[in-house]
Amino acid sequence: MLRPRRLPVPVLAALGVLAPGAAAAEAPVVFTNTGTDCRNLAITLPIDPVAARELVPERFAFAGEEPEGFVELATCPEGTIDGVRRPAYRIAEAAVVIRTPVPLDDPGGTITQDIYAISQLDTDPELSRRKVDVGFRSDLVDIAFDRSGPLGTRIDARIPWAFSPYTMTADLTPGTPPLPGVTIVTRIWGLGPKGLVLTRNDIEQVHEGSVASGTVTFAPGSPLSRLFGGTTLRGTGISGRGTFTNVTRIVEPAPVASPAPAPAVRPRLVVRREGRALRIAVRDAAGPFRATVRRGASARGGLVRTLRGATAVRWDGRRADGRRVPDGRYTVRVRRTTGDRALVGALTVRVARGAVRPTG
Repeated sequence: MLRPRRLPVPVLAALGVLAPGAAAAEAPVVFTNTGTDCRNLAITLPIDPVAARELVPERFAFAGEEPEGFVELATCPEGTIDGVRRPAYRIAEAAVVIRTPVPLDDPGGTITQDIYAISQLDTDPELSRRKVDVGFRSDLVDIAFDRSGPLGTRIDARIPWAFSPYTMTADLTPGTPPLPGVTIVTRIWGLGPKGLVLTRNDIEQVHEGSVASGTVTFAPGSPLSRLFGGTTLRGTGISGRGTFTNVTRIVEPAPVASPAPAPAVRPRLVVRREGRALRIAVRDAAGPFRATVRRGASARGGLVRTLRGATAVRWDGRRADGRRVPDGRYTVRVRRTTGDRALVGALTVRVARGAVRPTG
């Protein structure tokens, strides 16, 4: 079985040995939720950094030379979501400890750690919905949390998460002093379709703290068993009671995709005979247009006539002075007369006995 070589960060925070650090940037708040007088249990375990990349995006760098994570759960007799009271509920999470992914301002508090949330599980459907909406992996799970033994010094918990179920058992050693007037802060990070998500978790009124020694059992072959490198693992952690406030923000919105450019529509000429004349209409482009008629099968021939129109031109085989042109081949080139004056198209026509016909 794997064992951590040092006390987990939550224990160090509870003992008051961590210095203040940076805290959340003031991005717009998406939602706020609270829990009153909640009891928790967290057990810290080493992680397999290679297997962790199945669950943790490359953007998040693991903290420390020996990366670690934890599983935690809490039971709260009451709470709120955006100020609206909610009945008793339970939460559970699995997370890995990371370095702060973006620079942040410092609004105070004792910062214990930055974590990437593998899971944020709930018994409250509204809280789960809010978390899913911002991009956290959350599910409704019937979380079991039982205390037994003298003075409630044993905790047994069951988290039947379909994606990766596990159980927790811990023996508690009371004695951690209360922390009046101290705010312990954890920054919980996620990455979803809306962007980089940050929940600042402020815990106050911490009391009844205990150091925990426990066992976590993961389903064989499950994602969490691969993350933590085993099925039945022992670790150390902490349990206690406190009141928390979670403030969730999108600190880095996902870039807005630029709309795909409309496919280019190539203007085209539609040719139709009208009696002895030829009508040349322009499709899929804005006018007005100018057509030049030249003698011969190329644009280098002598100019015969210039015709102007909004969406179409008509040539009856005559010059500008009304005289008929000799029989033969002629080139008609159509250009825009505004904007980039680009060539719209060209065609070769034949005049025979005063009638104009397209060739080919």
